[in-house]
Amino acid sequence: MVHREYEGGTDYPEEGSEDYDYRMGLLNDGIRVWGEQESVRWRELFDSNGNYKKPTFMTSKTDKPQMSKPLFLVYYILSTLYKNDGANDLANLYNYLANNVLSEMIVLNEIPDEATKTSITGRDIDYQLDGFVFGE
Repeated sequence: MVHREYEGGTDYPEEGSEDYDYRMGLLNDGIRVWGEQESVRWRELFDSNGNYKKPTFMTSKTDKPQMSKPLFLVYYILSTLYKNDGANDLANLYNYLANNVLSEMIVLNEIPDEATKTSITGRDIDYQLDGFVFGE
């Protein structure tokens, strides 16, 4: 998706080429930005034992990012590519879109879902969310 938008075609860079390696580096930079959000403990980074782990970085084109909305990475990479080209209007547009997707993921991460909801009784609200309990 990045290449089609940025280059306007489907002649994708080959694995191991300079363009491929550079974009893979940008992809991992975006994962780092996502994973290091201050005061955010991403649901995707808890293992089955409830332990919080670091995000997994991509090493091949078949790897899948752990985040719920990987479109963030597409916008993040495009913003950086256009910034490096001096195309500030496009860089700012994609930076804006990346930040919107990131903000949406943060909000969605904080909303308890049915799997994390343990009980509602009277005025007491008891949600189990990432190891924290909210309520009276």
